[in-house]
Amino acid sequence: PLLSLRRTAFAALRSSLGGGNEVGEAWIATAKIARRAGHMQTAYSATLQATQNQATFAFVQRVKILAKEEQTHAAIRDLVNSLNTLVSSFKPTEHGDTGRSSVIELQGTDADGRTVRIDRDAYAKACLLRARLQDSTFRYTANEILDRYKEAAKEQHDSEKMWYHLGHFQDTHEGLLPNMAMQRYNVCRAFLRSAQVGTKFFYRTLPRVLTIWMDMAADDQILNFNKKGPTADAELAQKFDAFAQLNILM
Repeated sequence: PLLSLRRTAFAALRSSLGGGNEVGEAWIATAKIARRAGHMQTAYSATLQATQNQATFAFVQRVKILAKEEQTHAAIRDLVNSLNTLVSSFKPTEHGDTGRSSVIELQGTDADGRTVRIDRDAYAKACLLRARLQDSTFRYTANEILDRYKEAAKEQHDSEKMWYHLGHFQDTHEGLLPNMAMQRYNVCRAFLRSAQVGTKFFYRTLPRVLTIWMDMAADDQILNFNKKGPTADAELAQKFDAFAQLNILM
């Protein structure tokens, strides 16, 4: 009822105050609540309303509905096409004193003559959804999916969720790098970055980082590396270098 009242109010004020896409965002919130409660028809109807009200990321709810109905491949196709369309219509611009590219700005104007801007964080979440959906199938290589996770983390570099999922993927997929020690270092780097910007996943990331660190510290090859001196092979040298970088990171 509150969302319905909000939609009515913004619809009434849109013509006089320029309500923007608040009506569409309210429909997105309705779709999200209905989907989580299992009311799929209501969620689908709300998603259609959000699309009609030009909500930029209404397609995300449509994709999530498809995924929940176990139509993962159709959801991926829809999401990829929607993101490609979005990228072709919007361009990154820098705003604010930080110099961070925080929004994607439309190259034109909407029907009312206003410049349309969207938050890059929403775009990053859509990229993360694409990575997670692709990860749930067996049609993509691990390196392709890893690139998708990296893209999401790059778009929203101060998000705990992005860094956690990037680290978790690297931690659960062996062979992403020829040197396993360096891959574990990348896992720790992503998890520690996640811990720096949030606390939701803290009790998952910190124990795993400490476990990796102590396992590498107890490795006999690493402990005996200095004793071997110049006779150490290249693989062992890379392993020791990864451990040294991890110590600096810790």
